Amino acid sequence: MKELLEELQLKAKIAEQKKHLRQAKQVENLTSDVSDLYSNLEQLGVYLAGGAITSVFTNKEVNDLDLYFRDIDSLKVFILSAFGVLEDSVYLNDERFENVVDLDSHALICNGYTKKSIMFQTKATAQQIQLIHCGFFEKPEDIFDTFDYTINMGVYDYKEKMFVLHEDFLTDNSCRKLTVNPKTAFPIISQLRIDKYKQRGYSINRKEFLKLSLAVANLNLSSWKETKEAMGGMYGYTMEELFDEEKEFSFEELFSQIEDLEYKLSNHKPFEAVYDYETLIEHINDLHGRASSGERYYYYKVVNPTNDPDVFESHYKSSFKYKVGEKVKCDQKGIYLYKTLEKAKKHYDGKVVIKLQTTSGERANLTSDFGGGKHRTNDELLVVGKVEGMLPVATTPVPSFAAAPFPTTPNF
Repeated sequence: MKELLEELQLKAKIAEQKKHLRQAKQVENLTSDVSDLYSNLEQLGVYLAGGAITSVFTNKEVNDLDLYFRDIDSLKVFILSAFGVLEDSVYLNDERFENVVDLDSHALICNGYTKKSIMFQTKATAQQIQLIHCGFFEKPEDIFDTFDYTINMGVYDYKEKMFVLHEDFLTDNSCRKLTVNPKTAFPIISQLRIDKYKQRGYSINRKEFLKLSLAVANLNLSSWKETKEAMGGMYGYTMEELFDEEKEFSFEELFSQIEDLEYKLSNHKPFEAVYDYETLIEHINDLHGRASSGERYYYYKVVNPTNDPDVFESHYKSSFKYKVGEKVKCDQKGIYLYKTLEKAKKHYDGKVVIKLQTTSGERANLTSDFGGGKHRTNDELLVVGKVEGMLPVATTPVPSFAAAPFPTTPNF
């Protein structure tokens, strides 16, 4: 009986996979400019959901990809692979992710993050990708509860290579009808988006508009902080500068400021790029309180080579040695470290870069956050090994923002 049930389930799955083959191919092509990205999404069991699916089924241009994750570990592994450091992480021997690989260097560029999403874009085509982390979803249908309209309730399951669509998804898109989900997570944003949908030919009747208004009323907003939480981050904006919080909060004042909100959103300054994966992993851990056991943090340092290929010496003090496989301890002056290999390579000419790891399981307490800084704590650092040979001499000036300020006092 069990074998018969499994056979029927397999046949049903194959039948679902054969549906919407044209759209499935289009989804595959959305990530074709980044080698191994589609494969990683499949291995991680990621979901593509929302507006991208709507665009695929309505033959419209896809603006961005909203990716949803089954669990926090899958999200972290995606981030690590995007920065090319998965092989150095605690997940290296995790059989769940044994087929996930590091992506090509800089194939994905991180543009910033909020409490609800992390924004990337592909280097080749500037395709916008959002990693949604305001929730994790075991089943694709669970994502529907976070959406505002049924026209967006479509999911592509990369693992199963099939679409999961709300029962009204195809009909409402065909009829260009807005049907509201009263459980929508961001009903104010949903109301602001009505005009955008009307410009695309959709309509909303009085009943559905009232459902949306009741959802807004149920938010019980009483401060600017609550209002920003109810609106911000999900669509790539931080809300810090969108409201004049010097004015006393009231619904009348809120509605007055919302009138100008869409203009402010369209002219909102983009995020600054994030160059180190640590910032994102710490951000996820802080929000969800789930630091992985044995989390590893790596840093990079420019040193001088010696006759021994496993021994390196300080640029400032030749007697201070770094030996592969051994630990070094900071003194009161500290050890100058970089968060990324790229930062280290831009700072000095004609040197060698080595990789070091904190042994405490905590991030290095750097005195600067511009990509590098002095590590001054008593924590020991493990010398992992050389990661870059002799660096080429720079032929063009390095922009001031590209590296940490040059140390004014000797450090090891």
